Amino acid sequence: MNKSFSLIDLSCDSSFDSSILEISNLTLGKGYLTPLSSYRGLGGVILGSIDASINKINGFCVGRVINRDEFKREFKFEFNEFDSFGVIDPVCVDPEYQKIGIGSCLINKTINSLKAPVFVSPVWSYVKNTGDRATNAGKSFENAGFKSKFYLPQFWKEECGTNFQCPSKNLLNECSCGISLYVKHNYPL
Repeated sequence: MNKSFSLIDLSCDSSFDSSILEISNLTLGKGYLTPLSSYRGLGGVILGSIDASINKINGFCVGRVINRDEFKREFKFEFNEFDSFGVIDPVCVDPEYQKIGIGSCLINKTINSLKAPVFVSPVWSYVKNTGDRATNAGKSFENAGFKSKFYLPQFWKEECGTNFQCPSKNLLNECSCGISLYVKHNYPL
């Protein structure tokens, strides 16, 4: 199978929504992604990655900009250093197409589209067999010129109870979702 891809803007195009939902259910678990219609019209962006040889969506990324009050409401945390925040959630890539740069390309294009100096993103973190912690998106932000400024661990774990399952690894109590705040390297703090 040829694993090439190109990025397309799906912000106003719902024709691939069922494919996007299928990838989300596969990688994040059923029910994680709310209907994409709730994202459209928020001034954000929905980008897709497509394998043009078979006209198949193989990844997507949703991004938007929120103000300080919206940040506090959504993330239940007050962070007064910034007036607005770019939010990237979720980023999903079909497992058959992972590890070829699709996620990084989607994140980079979303960052460039939203033009925010500060981004916040849920980061799924899990313990690997080696005992090290792995995350799903941190390197992509670093490669785009951002540094991690703040990390709120186990953001959703308390709400999920003791049988919390990492959506991509299905590990009980070995995975958590934290919130990372990334700041552009040249942004004055």
